[in-house]
Amino acid sequence: SFKLAGKNPNFAEIKPALSRLLKICPDILRYQDDMEGIRASSDEATAGYVEHDHGWTQWVSFQVKVKDDPAEIPADWGVEGQELLYAVGADGVDVGKQMAGRFCGEGEKTGLIKTD
Repeated sequence: SFKLAGKNPNFAEIKPALSRLLKICPDILRYQDDMEGIRASSDEATAGYVEHDHGWTQWVSFQVKVKDDPAEIPADWGVEGQELLYAVGADGVDVGKQMAGRFCGEGEKTGLIKTD
């Protein structure tokens, strides 16, 4: 399930950011049955470091909650019950936790995955 968060979530910002996230991190969609949900926030994005690190002034934060007992996600990924953090900005996706990078085909990676 998909949940908008924050005081005034802006779906016009969230929709293209979600599309970019799912393009760069396709295993989120591939393993969607193993997810409890996705929480998106455009007005209270908490990844303040992305402005400093990437120069972004606007971004959308996504929290993807993995079920405690996923059926399809490889067990060696070690993501059971985890909350995966992503920030989508002007030129990419910032991965907030190492294990979240696995869903982007990057292995255990944090930081920016650039897009075109």
